[in-house]
Order: sequence, then structure tokens, then C-alpha cells
Amino acid sequence: MNSGYILSLQSIGDVARFQYPWFLNALWILPIFIVLFVVYRVRRKKTLKKLVSEKLQKTVVPDQSKYKPTFKFIAFLLGIFFLIVACANLQFGGKKQEVTRKGIDIMLCLDVSNSMNAQDIQPNRLERAKLYISSLIEQLGSDRIGIIVFAGDAFVQLPLTTDHAAAKMFLNTINTNLMPVQGTAIGRAIELSMESFPKESKRNQAIVVITDGENHEDDADGAIKNAKEKNIKTFTVGMGSEKGSPIPIVQNGQILGYRKDAQGNTITTRLNEQMLFDLAESGGGKYFNAYSPSEDLFKELNSIKKTESESVEYTDYEDHFWGFLLLGFIFIIVAISLPDKKWKWLRKANL
Repeated sequence: MNSGYILSLQSIGDVARFQYPWFLNALWILPIFIVLFVVYRVRRKKTLKKLVSEKLQKTVVPDQSKYKPTFKFIAFLLGIFFLIVACANLQFGGKKQEVTRKGIDIMLCLDVSNSMNAQDIQPNRLERAKLYISSLIEQLGSDRIGIIVFAGDAFVQLPLTTDHAAAKMFLNTINTNLMPVQGTAIGRAIELSMESFPKESKRNQAIVVITDGENHEDDADGAIKNAKEKNIKTFTVGMGSEKGSPIPIVQNGQILGYRKDAQGNTITTRLNEQMLFDLAESGGGKYFNAYSPSEDLFKELNSIKKTESESVEYTDYEDHFWGFLLLGFIFIIVAISLPDKKWKWLRKANL
């Protein structure tokens, strides 16, 4: 399914969506304009009262309109509103069709423990892992992907989806603050991956674990062997170096210091490459390190037999931004061209 926010409109039998929904975030600027306008009007009124008494204002400035500035401001707001909606591009599509796709299901398990902040690979282990995953996602075709994050525990960050753009968006939000419990629960991430795969799915499945492998504390080998018994291959990608690096304490993007043990010694985190190699071998997959191009992993995933699955898709979307664009320009032109003075017929009528 194409990316974008989908809204079912059952009353008219169509499906509507905004093709570029992120433009709608700009609507937050409208309340700011309203606050600024109110503050400006209040201050202007106070200033005018200091210069001229309220009774004399009609004599000194007879052409001043009491309501026109507000009318112009409302027209300006409506113009901005319709232009933003036009940029988001409302689309309608009512045609349904069954689409047969070939692919596999892939769960990406990403380590978000504090050791992933280490900078033995640049910019750091976690950011390097996110770049690796993003590059991998760009190469996938009709494969469904999901994301699980783990440290001392694991949870599903993104369920299986063919919306690869959404997957990359979720990927960008991942950081080491997501998990309150520290550790490296690879086994739990594997188990959660198996639970997340549809039980009656005909697709072949694979698990990719991206971690430094340090301080793993559960039965990862047992979980991977269990996955292999269910014909699920497990691949591992090691992030870090065997030389290691201290673990920075990061707050608001700034390094405040480095983590120390109970004796006050700086903790050094190292990539446990042998363990990750053994896990991949047990899981029927392969091990890759941070310096391996994502294309190598893609080739292995792409070699897994792809199975067909059917899904309903809405196609033939039509753009409907022109009406909003026209309304936006009309209201903006009205707001700009309308004078602040009273209309002549109102002035003559002394209203």
C-alpha cells in the first residue's frame, strides 16, 4: 500500500488520504498567529487610548474600521489553512483490487542498551546500526518488515508492514532511552519476533539481530534453535569493535562523562563477535559486522524462497489539491488587498 495517512470514508464509498500528511503539522502555526494577533490588537487599543480618548477617536480617526482588521485576519488564517491542506494533497481512490505479492517476513531486532552509545564506530553504534537498517530497507521489495527494540527486555516498535517509508520513520525515533531496564536480552527479542509473526502466514520468515552482543543474559542460543526448528533463519550483525570504547553518558545530545563501575573505573564495552557468529551459525543464518555492506545481508535474505500472499489495495488515487489551493489564494488576496478603512457606503450611513 502506498504510504500516507488513510481515512475510510464509508459514506461515499471512497478512500481518502493525504499523500504528504507531514505538511499538516504546519497547522500548529495557526494558533500562534491567533495569539500574536490578539496581543497586537490589545496593545494597539491601549496605545490609542493613551493618545486619544475613546470618545474622540471617532472624530480624530473617522475612517477607522472596528471589524475590518479582524475580518482580514480571519481571511488570512483561512488562506494559510487551505494552502497547508493543499500541500498535504488530499486524494480519493475507490477502486479495490487483489494484489499478489512475493516476499518474506523479516523482524529486525535492534539493541538499544546504553553500550550502543559507544563511539568505537562513528558516529556511534546505534546510529551506525540505524544507517545500516535504513540502507537494507531501501533494497527490500515486497518483503514485510517489523522492528523490535531490546535491552534488558524487548518490545515491538513496529509490527510487520509493507510500508517501508513508515518503517524508516519509526527507525528514526529509536534511541537508548526507550528501555528502562538495561542488559542485552537477545533471547527475549528472538522469542518476541516469533510471537510477532502471523501464525497462519504462508510466508517464509527471518530474524535479523543488530547488537554489540555484550552482557547477553538469557538463553539466546536456545531461542535461536527454537526459531530454526520452525524454519526461521536468524542473522546477526555486530556493531562495535573488539578493541572497545568507554560508554558515554548522553543527555540532550551532549556527552556528560563516561560510565564507571563500583570501584570508579571507566567501563569499556567491546563487541562480542564470536558469540554473535555462533548464534548466527546455530540459527542457520550468517554473521555480518558493521563494516559489511548491507547488500551482503540483503543477498542472503533475498535467497530465501519468497512466497505469494494476497492483499486488498486501493488504487487509482486522484489529486484534489486544486480546490484548496484556489481557496487559499483567494483568501490571501482578500486579506492583502482589503483596506483597513471603512467602506464608503458605511461611512456615509454613519454605521
